Amino acid sequence: MAKRGRAEESEVPLEYLQQVHDSYENWLSAPNVGCEVLTIDGDRNLDCVKDDLQRYTYKILGGNHTN
Repeated sequence: MAKRGRAEESEVPLEYLQQVHDSYENWLSAPNVGCEVLTIDGDRNLDCVKDDLQRYTYKILGGNHTN
């Protein structure tokens, strides 16, 4: 958010963002999340992320795509 430099985001407290992050992490790691959770490591280089997205297209889109 800081890199984007949007005025409307400039006063969002870091504590709030941490609470939102923690809530999502808790929800996604819960045994009763209600759906399959697909994790793609966005810290890797862009080609690796693209490969993962291509590999998991069938799960993301819910169709019968094969690779």
